[in-house]
Order: sequence, then structure tokens, then C-alpha cells
Amino acid sequence: MSLFFSLSTVMDLYFVLRNPFSSSEKRIKKYITISILLAFFFASIGLALTKNKHFFLSELNYRVYQAIAILNLVVAVVVMILVVIRFQKKGMNSQIKRQI
Repeated sequence: MSLFFSLSTVMDLYFVLRNPFSSSEKRIKKYITISILLAFFFASIGLALTKNKHFFLSELNYRVYQAIAILNLVVAVVVMILVVIRFQKKGMNSQIKRQI
């Protein structure tokens, strides 16, 4: 669940910088709901795969976790690069930079 919450946090940072004056309450509720549902879904699949007697399927659980972790890392790096690019654009207020 923490992987999905950290991904949500990174995505929210990007959307806040993209449109700083929009309401983030709806977005945060959506992120929490999606994160919880995905965490339960993948935990259920992981449990079913781990208990499987076939080695390939039981090993697949580990590969699914790796894919989620790598995807999380890639999205975080891409979003942080976009955030840095956004801060370097002209017109970015120095007060906003300090608050973030």
C-alpha cells in the first residue's frame, strides 16, 4: 500500500505545480481510494500466487512486486524531472518555490 501512496504523493505534486489553484481535495480522495483498491487487489493476487504449487506462478508474485516497485521509481524520477523543469521556467514565483 505504501508504494501506491508514495506514487500518489508524487503525482499530486506534479498536478499541484501544473495547476496550483485547483482544489486538491477531490484528487486526494481519489488517490486514496485507488491506492487502497490496488493494494488489496495486488495483495490478493500475491497471496494466491505464493500459495500456488507451480514454481513459475509462485515466482510470479515476486516479479509482480518488482514491476510495481520499478514502475513507482520510474514515475517518481520522471515527475521529479518535470518538477525541476517547471521550476526553471520564467514566471515561477520565488515564494511558491520556498513553500514547496
